[in-house]
Amino acid sequence: MHCPRCGANIASTDMAQLDRVLALALAAMMTFFVAQAYPVVELEMGGITSATTLTGTVCALWAQGMWPLAVLVACLTIVFPFLDLAAVLYVTAPVRLGVVPPAFSAVLRALQFVRPWVMIEVLFLGVVVTATKLASRAYVIPETALFALCTLPFMLAVVMAFEPRVLWHIRETLDGCEPDNLPQSLTTLPFASAMDMGLVACRSCDGVARRESTESSHGAPSSTPQARPAPQQCSRCGARMHPRKPDSLMRTQALSVAAAIMYLPANLLPVLHTVTILGSKDDSIISGIVQFWRSGDWPIATIVFIASVVFPLLKLVALAFLAWTAGCTSRSHPLLGTRLFRVVERLGRWSMLDIFVIALTIALVNFRSVATATSGWGAVAFAAVVVLTMTATMQFDPRLIWDAHAGPHDRNRNGSSSPTGS
Repeated sequence: MHCPRCGANIASTDMAQLDRVLALALAAMMTFFVAQAYPVVELEMGGITSATTLTGTVCALWAQGMWPLAVLVACLTIVFPFLDLAAVLYVTAPVRLGVVPPAFSAVLRALQFVRPWVMIEVLFLGVVVTATKLASRAYVIPETALFALCTLPFMLAVVMAFEPRVLWHIRETLDGCEPDNLPQSLTTLPFASAMDMGLVACRSCDGVARRESTESSHGAPSSTPQARPAPQQCSRCGARMHPRKPDSLMRTQALSVAAAIMYLPANLLPVLHTVTILGSKDDSIISGIVQFWRSGDWPIATIVFIASVVFPLLKLVALAFLAWTAGCTSRSHPLLGTRLFRVVERLGRWSMLDIFVIALTIALVNFRSVATATSGWGAVAFAAVVVLTMTATMQFDPRLIWDAHAGPHDRNRNGSSSPTGS
């Protein structure tokens, strides 16, 4: 089922899909433990070997005083993937047996928060890039965890494709509650939004309720001195409900400006400091790409260039365009803006590739007096750019695009006499 307005998939209940997700989540959890327990790769140089696990990578960053990177890598590769799989198993297994587990609402809301930050597939690509980078200096030996990481992203892709909000419909069935019937007027208006009908939608469970208070339709602070009315609480999951995300544009713009400020130091400052018996060397993101290109590894150079240089820049430009589109009164290309938002939302995570490459290199290049590697502050700045742009994307409310582009044509098409988003 698809939205007739923007073409997005609308979740539907499918018990057969629930069985597949449960089986794959269980297999993925076992594979995840294998990936954590064993080394990823091993390097051999001059009779000296060095190997690392994912936990060892985090510890290497922490030992160098780079605790921001250590915490970030630990969350993205260990903590959040485990919480995601644990939450899926905790909810789907009892539901499949016809039982609603305790704290059902809290677990599903936590799952929706954690899920965008699970980056196992980006980590796997980082391992490949790191192994290619170090193959010219040492003998690279694949270890058990690497084979686990080969399969884990595919299992996680199927698990994460399952929309958690579907489980709310299954819960209502188990509780013997029929969902409220839609108003008859809504069924005759294929393009009407919840706001058109005087409803407010919950972003956590897709429930709707009659709007009790009016907030700024653009999620920006009101120009009147009156305080903003208290938000409604969803009777289904307990989350706060707003017609639009509060201060969405302001938060998106502030985070985008902060990311733009960090973009230059992220690309110009050293991200890696290497010391060998031949001397020391500082590498920035740009110099690392040039090194890959000169050594003949142009596919790796292209991947790193796109993920680390092109994607962050395009995200900044796209976020600025989306903020302008949502704030202006022009009615051109709302569908283009929605599709652009989806692209930014899905591709933003891949910019974390360079951070994983840096972390793995630091943990592996540890040959005592022969060669060592430490991280530079450019890596911290780059990680800040990625986190800030991802957070800015999450803060942006894409429904504002359609509010700003609503006009007489849309109102006539919807059959509503009031402007969309009013």
